[in-house]
Amino acid sequence: FSDLPCCDVFLYDDTDQNDRCHQTCKFILRSPSLPSKEKLHFIKKCRKTNPLNNCFNLCRVEMNEHSAKGLTNFKWLEPDVCTRYKMQDGVLYPFK
Repeated sequence: FSDLPCCDVFLYDDTDQNDRCHQTCKFILRSPSLPSKEKLHFIKKCRKTNPLNNCFNLCRVEMNEHSAKGLTNFKWLEPDVCTRYKMQDGVLYPFK
């Protein structure tokens, strides 16, 4: 359950219209009977091509470092590269 906030890495992914990876991530991480290694495998394989898996792993590392320091409120700031993975080719996106 501790990695559950990192499932949000898969939110708002325009390349995953059915929200498959976000839903898979939340479901798998809430499955206590599965070993961690299997959970990570399911998340990685939620789609044939899943570049956001690297972002998920980066989030997990940062969250674990945050926890190790005894800090409680973790808010992951998504790097630009992860945001770009969520964009469809040939679509213009507004700059915020």
